[in-house]
Amino acid sequence: MARNLRPDSRALLRAASRRSLLLLTVVVAGCRGDAGERPGPATVAPPVAVVDTAAPSVVTPGEGPTDPRPAVAGTAPVAVEPALVEQALRVLEGAGRDTWFGVYMGARKVGNGHIVYRRSEPGEAGAFAAIVDLEMTLEAGGRQARMTASERRFYAAAPSLGLVAAEMEMSASGVRDLRRGRNSADGMHISRTLNGEPQPERSVAGSRDSLAYLAVTNPAAPEQLAPGAERTIYAWDWESEADDEVLVKVDAIDRRLIAGIESHVATLSLVYEASGITMKSRVADGGSVLVMSLGPALTLRQEEEEVAKSGIVGLDVAESGIPVKTALGDPEKISRLVLSSRLPEGFRLPSGPRQQLTAGEGGATLITIVRGVGAPVTAEERAAALAEDATVDWKAKPVRELAATLTAGLETPRAKADALAAWVHDNLAKRLATHLPTASAVLERRVGDCTEHTWLFTALARAAGLPARPVYGVAYAGDLERRFAYHAWAEVEIDGTWQALDPTWGEAVADATHVQLGADLKHVGAALGGLTFEVVSHESVGD
Repeated sequence: MARNLRPDSRALLRAASRRSLLLLTVVVAGCRGDAGERPGPATVAPPVAVVDTAAPSVVTPGEGPTDPRPAVAGTAPVAVEPALVEQALRVLEGAGRDTWFGVYMGARKVGNGHIVYRRSEPGEAGAFAAIVDLEMTLEAGGRQARMTASERRFYAAAPSLGLVAAEMEMSASGVRDLRRGRNSADGMHISRTLNGEPQPERSVAGSRDSLAYLAVTNPAAPEQLAPGAERTIYAWDWESEADDEVLVKVDAIDRRLIAGIESHVATLSLVYEASGITMKSRVADGGSVLVMSLGPALTLRQEEEEVAKSGIVGLDVAESGIPVKTALGDPEKISRLVLSSRLPEGFRLPSGPRQQLTAGEGGATLITIVRGVGAPVTAEERAAALAEDATVDWKAKPVRELAATLTAGLETPRAKADALAAWVHDNLAKRLATHLPTASAVLERRVGDCTEHTWLFTALARAAGLPARPVYGVAYAGDLERRFAYHAWAEVEIDGTWQALDPTWGEAVADATHVQLGADLKHVGAALGGLTFEVVSHESVGD
């Protein structure tokens, strides 16, 4: 059957853009953290180790009386530079404390954002609050869908300014996903509700996120920075439920006329270690962020509130993706594909036996994809691919019971993987933008797009003892559209190697049009609008 006729063929970017909203929230809110020293020019005093001897007690926002347990930013005291604490406090009182942004995909306005730094209010945790609210609109077939994300982070008083509590809420398609975290000496304790239904609580490693290093990403006095200076910060990431290490580098300092006033402007690069993505930021005097960009297309621009809320036309789902001029025929028969690609600056594609990268002409990258060839599975990867996380909650009883039923009597990993993938493909309704944030929720509702299919398969596989992981990228949508659409599929360990399969499209072995962008959704967001493909050659089964 031609792929463009499949009922979910236009779900691909909806899934990517939905999670891009979470990515934007994490990246924007993550421009803070406990900084560590890294070789490079120093522009502030050397670090002084301090411990917050009067750390405030934790209150989960809106949840009643104070918890008597002390809250610290991590499991051990960390070095905090008094000069940075002083600068951060200046930013909290300065121009960067209440800012509206328009959210753009290329030249198209798709939403707005609001960032606020303020003192904590009665009943809230800590001494200071950092608040990020984002809204995005999707448009397809004359209809629009609205998605919102709201995050609140609460920080201790000086001298540590360490993270004590955090809250993330996302809403889309009638689903409300609310997560709350309490950062204490024995780790980050996370509670979650889906449409008001409590989920199992989780405890993970504590966070070293600290508002003290707001000074690193929102410098109040850009003219005092040295081009080339670097800092490493740690930012709490809701997607991985762990800190991400972020390298912040001063690219340039210049003077610009902004609203009739001359101002120093710092251009910063923020490189997220776990995902490899790069964010760019321009910050004016007083710590006022003018522009933030993720990849070549996704941009937040500072605007007045009325302007930020107006002129939103939404992300056009049907016209998104990476167009190509060459028709490939039936994609399920493609066994080898060579593409010439222009990659966004700083963007790295994964490489291995299945997806090989070589240098092309004029700075292009040649991507050669071979069907069915997998990389060896390392011990570290195997452990990660058997773990439970906030999305792949395979220990949920319904997931475990279904996995056991579907694999009963099957002896080989291939037979088990095929049975699980076939069930997911046959039993999930193909619908768009469902925003089901856990595998168990997908199983309960039995509906979803490519990400829901992938997450449920991954959870079932892990419940059956098979190491499995989601993969995010693009795949050919068919000759009628002639474009690579944003997509998700899975890899499972078979005979010691990673084997790609696609439970959404019912492919026991994923065809060679599946181009992997990364192992998490950050890579999809970072590449939106910035990739180009030209078909160099392709081979099909039977050629």
